[in-house]
Amino acid sequence: MLSFLDKVRNFIQTNELLEHGEQVTVGVSGGADSVCLLFVLLDLQEEYDLKVQAVYVEHGIRGEESVEDGRFVEKLCISKGVPFRQADVDAPELASLEHMSLEEAARRLRYEALIQTAKHGDKGGKIAVAHNADDNVETILYQMARGTGIRGLCGMEPLSPRKDGTKIIRPLLCVERGEIEMYLADKEQDYVTDSTNADDNYARNRIRHDILPVLREINSEAVAHINESAKQLTRLYKSHMDDADRILDAVRGKQGIVRERLLKYPDAMQAEVVRRFLLQECGGIRDITRAHFVSAVDLLSAEVGKRIDLPGGIKLKADYDELIVEKIVDEEVPQDPWSIDIPKLEVGESYEISLDEYDIHMEVVQWTAEEEIPDKTYAKIFDYDKIKDKLNIRSRNMGDRMQVLADGGTKRLKDYFIDEKIPKEERDSIPLLAEGQDILWVIGYRRSEAALVTDETSRVLKVEVWRN
Repeated sequence: MLSFLDKVRNFIQTNELLEHGEQVTVGVSGGADSVCLLFVLLDLQEEYDLKVQAVYVEHGIRGEESVEDGRFVEKLCISKGVPFRQADVDAPELASLEHMSLEEAARRLRYEALIQTAKHGDKGGKIAVAHNADDNVETILYQMARGTGIRGLCGMEPLSPRKDGTKIIRPLLCVERGEIEMYLADKEQDYVTDSTNADDNYARNRIRHDILPVLREINSEAVAHINESAKQLTRLYKSHMDDADRILDAVRGKQGIVRERLLKYPDAMQAEVVRRFLLQECGGIRDITRAHFVSAVDLLSAEVGKRIDLPGGIKLKADYDELIVEKIVDEEVPQDPWSIDIPKLEVGESYEISLDEYDIHMEVVQWTAEEEIPDKTYAKIFDYDKIKDKLNIRSRNMGDRMQVLADGGTKRLKDYFIDEKIPKEERDSIPLLAEGQDILWVIGYRRSEAALVTDETSRVLKVEVWRN
């Protein structure tokens, strides 16, 4: 029988999760799973020549208990010689601002902290999270209970590339929670227990405490069997759905999906194309269930003008020929909009703009990782090679959005102004550095999370602003 470490090593090799000499940023909460993951990576450190660093995220939810857990993780990392960083975030605030669940807000902020830490390291590397085989089954059962399509039954992937270029790995998906606890017991290694894990107000905890034990009574290998079924379903799903992106391109119209074109495909493909359409248009589709997708597909043959509301403030409308994401009408219409295009610049070239209240100087320069990133109210830098659309300095437009999270999450500019309590009469006079409808910098206020400078950056756009 394979040892615990050999089992995980084989899983890593089979799924090509690690490369020789790379950096791995591991999220460590202090619980059994994440402590085990840290120890596994340290056990494999010499074999793979890994650079391991750990991040503990304090979500602002559990008070002193969470503070103590952070101290435990820091002490553990110091004892093992692992670089440690603690990220303090405010999940309740994000949940309130973005009208999402506390659990989802914590997840988004946790990944943002991991991504930011990884990107400031040695060429990014991988981000390792400690999901195990039990977690995967809990996810599948939860998706089934709330209503899901085939994709939701596939569970988690060992390797998940993200749109921002980072890669999430889950080396412990091949082992069950009991195996993890035995591994730590053999090492005589302590860990902490999150008190919220015992709270059955969380649906996943009820699955963990009530449903999984019954499944194991029916068959002791239930978790392994469900995971194997999910793996087979994933292969089938990928083989049949690889065409979905091609079909989406083929059925796109001027604003959305041409309804008549998509209706020619099977129902399952219609739902997948709509799913990918929403991903592209809205940037995320969490909390959208199978029932929502059924309603969305029904819109393909619905009468003109019919609408449905989806989670996250998304509205879908059956327009004359197309299925479109309906834009929320903003009552606050910008007055006297203006825009100044910025020409494409090469290294060493600069461009200046003079406005009534501001002078703006822009310059493209070569960048080295040793340089310090400025963080001044009126001076910012941007990775110039990540900017693909034409840049301009302009006033606000209806529909403007700004990326506020490293994982791509955006916020309407209007909502940002409201949150910052910027008076309505001042909003039209604030200059914006924009790439199309995407705001890179609300000058004098906030910089977007887009086009961030990392160790891989070679050219930066320096922007300095002076008030007249």
